[in-house]
Amino acid sequence: MVHIGLDNLSHIGYYGTKGLDITRKTGGPIGSVFAPSWGIVMAWKKRQITWPQYRESYIDEMRWSWRKHRDAWDKVLSMNEIFLLCYCRSSAHCHRSILMELLIHMGARRI
Repeated sequence: MVHIGLDNLSHIGYYGTKGLDITRKTGGPIGSVFAPSWGIVMAWKKRQITWPQYRESYIDEMRWSWRKHRDAWDKVLSMNEIFLLCYCRSSAHCHRSILMELLIHMGARRI
């Protein structure tokens, strides 16, 4: 069971060994599976969608991701401990917090 960390250290500047970069830009083959599409990121940044709309869109993308990339999800869920990383400074309006909720729903624990 994975233990997930989500705090101010979860910004992309965290250089510990347990970080998982979940961005399209630098997430690599595992982390990019959990990244939001550029479409919803840009719509959020341009204030074309609200946070609830962003959240709903991201969850829809993660449902698709679960079906298409089940191996990556299983790998993350089997890790002992991870810190979700991206470029957002705060997790308040960031996909890290949404992903953490999804992973907790699937059996992960927050640390």
